[in-house]
Amino acid sequence: MVHIRFHTNSSQRLNMFHKDTEGNIVAEVIDNYLPEGIADELEEHFLSRNPQWRFQSKVAVEQMHDRSTGSPSDCFWAFVIWRQPEGIIAPEFERLVPIIEKLNYKALIRIKANMYPSTEHIQKHAPHQDFSFNNKSALYYVNSNDGYTTLHGNIKIESKKNRLVVFDGSIEHYSTNCTDEQVRVSINFNFL
Repeated sequence: MVHIRFHTNSSQRLNMFHKDTEGNIVAEVIDNYLPEGIADELEEHFLSRNPQWRFQSKVAVEQMHDRSTGSPSDCFWAFVIWRQPEGIIAPEFERLVPIIEKLNYKALIRIKANMYPSTEHIQKHAPHQDFSFNNKSALYYVNSNDGYTTLHGNIKIESKKNRLVVFDGSIEHYSTNCTDEQVRVSINFNFL
């Protein structure tokens, strides 16, 4: 795995690319994606009582058909903010405009917020695809914690506040919860 870093100063964007052994870019990681004040506002909002979180018994859709798979700690809370063809579903959409404006997209497919509860030990969730067709996925990490996302089975992206990770949403990847904060919150953008 090749890592290439482009560095500016600590308050500016920092881009890192993860490449496979053939030199293909697998993921782009962008730190300090938003101005600090906007990132703070998003963290404050998504960690408050305001969002309409909905309980989900399993992280991966594939597990929904067989509830005996995985562990009880695979549960999490989520809600859809924007979905094709309905459009805006939740008022949080307006708060996410600064992120959406920076994405290089032709069409949005879905925006979904995820909140994973803390446990004593890190729980790796089941591998899954966001969609089986060709699409891009961008994960925005709302808060810093010791959780992470794994791509291509071995690329570990740490959950750091104000970090955006862009990758092929049709590849298998998995998330985790965290152990050092009450919750791990991320926002998933799927687009073409």
